[in-house]
Amino acid sequence: MIVSDSHSQNHCLLVHKPILNPLFRLCEWFQRADWRVTITEIKKTSEAEKMFVLLLNQICTKLVEDRTLLHFFFHSDQFVVFTELIPFLYSIGDTGQLARDAVLLILSVSAEDQTIAEYVTERTSFCQVLTTGLSACFSQLPRRILGDGGERLVEDGYRDFLADFHSALLFCNAIAQTAHPDVAENISSYFYTGFLTNVIKTGISAK
Repeated sequence: MIVSDSHSQNHCLLVHKPILNPLFRLCEWFQRADWRVTITEIKKTSEAEKMFVLLLNQICTKLVEDRTLLHFFFHSDQFVVFTELIPFLYSIGDTGQLARDAVLLILSVSAEDQTIAEYVTERTSFCQVLTTGLSACFSQLPRRILGDGGERLVEDGYRDFLADFHSALLFCNAIAQTAHPDVAENISSYFYTGFLTNVIKTGISAK
């Protein structure tokens, strides 16, 4: 609530050390937490994780409202608000959606920032995680879809998996359209080699 209501035309509580320092300590604690979601795992998240991602989402919203706040959260060797969102990109339900929305906000507000683009592509696993998560969503789909040659029917049990895969594709596309050109190029490269070649082509060749 403090974060969501912290911004006024000329003032933002986030820049004050009594607010900013505890936020950084919270992020550092989540970095060290043993129970955090792994980058390739699609699972339900705890209530604490949900609240943490919601907090990060609200911070990212503030960054969009006032781009000058970026320099309080980003340094050449650290961008905890961004990196802490990565493990939650493919979480189930609202948590995953909040994480993806927050990442889109960060990449849109920094779309012309070469330093942040280099950080994302060279110092984080973000682009690899996008491809890994997409492949994980694809792996849950049925290998055969029954039908009579016209309409194809997807079993009820697979509809959620199909929705997850479709959502993952849309997210990758949104990132490519929103982010800095270097980030978009890096994602395209991983998408081609990590998904189209290693997953789709291999799957087709095996049949």
